[in-house]
Amino acid sequence: MPPEGVPAYSGELLPAGMDEPLEVRFWITSPEAAVRAVAAARRGTEECGRSDGDVLKNVAGFNQWGWRGVQALVTMDGWTEFGDPGAGATIVAARGGLLAEVTWAWPFEVDGEPDPLVLRQGTASATAVLAAVGGDPAGSAPVTTSTRSAAAAVATALPPPSAYGKDLVSWPRPGDGPLSHELVCQDPFFEQNAYAGAPAVTRRLIGEVSVREDVLFLPDEPSAEEARVRPLTAGSEIPIANGPLPCGSEDARSYSIAPRRAPFTRGPWTGEIETFAIGRPDLRRRPFDHDSVAHVAVAVRHGSTMVYLRWQASDRPDPAAALRAGRAALTRTLDRLPTSD
Repeated sequence: MPPEGVPAYSGELLPAGMDEPLEVRFWITSPEAAVRAVAAARRGTEECGRSDGDVLKNVAGFNQWGWRGVQALVTMDGWTEFGDPGAGATIVAARGGLLAEVTWAWPFEVDGEPDPLVLRQGTASATAVLAAVGGDPAGSAPVTTSTRSAAAAVATALPPPSAYGKDLVSWPRPGDGPLSHELVCQDPFFEQNAYAGAPAVTRRLIGEVSVREDVLFLPDEPSAEEARVRPLTAGSEIPIANGPLPCGSEDARSYSIAPRRAPFTRGPWTGEIETFAIGRPDLRRRPFDHDSVAHVAVAVRHGSTMVYLRWQASDRPDPAAALRAGRAALTRTLDRLPTSD
């Protein structure tokens, strides 16, 4: 459970001699939060040994270049689409206010064992990455974010969870298991495609309503526009208990307000807003045992900065009023966000 609402960076690196890339993520948080995340990762490795098809092969401490954490190797059945087994390695480590996660995976033969050479190559590459990012043990890792950082300024500007409603907390919460945070239409590839190589601030909140906030800092305006259009999904799919169905299918037809995408401008931010309200008796995902959902999403950009805000509420007797409330909540958040201007 990585920290949310803090500056973060993710990317993929393909070292020489490896067929699969290293997936790298960094967060700038407090030293206490970083240590807690490492401890949680260590405890989480125990679950792998009890998961169907997953076997914890090895877990060890990681202590290199000032980074302290845990490294785990897990084997998995059915790693490829052809049912071949595979192995995955993960390093989670902290250094001051920096938290890092590096993962890599590779297949191996049925009835065989993971190639130890790939494990050694990946570990060496991951260690080199960590050494290059705040890795000098004689220096100090960041304890507080710089006020000159755009990502840090955005993280500071995000509203308190209570601004959205009652009892909102960060998602995921310990003990909630595999419960999906998404209630209705959502592009499952948004994070994987939009975050690669991009600094970001992201936060998910759940309580009286469900909220998602994403701010991405892309290298140029075309890539920011590409990221902006990706999460808007009205008219595509709605995940339900037994799998995604097209929004227009017979089982997902009970819209009280049909999906609509419209231009949206607020100050320097320009893009689109997506709204709809839907009711389905087969939506049964605790704690959201409701049969109606109002959905508002705003995807805008200013220069090379992209913002995606999503608000959802359940069991509202007046769908139109719910959509107005969602639009107002997201507009207030957008007004708080700083720009380079």
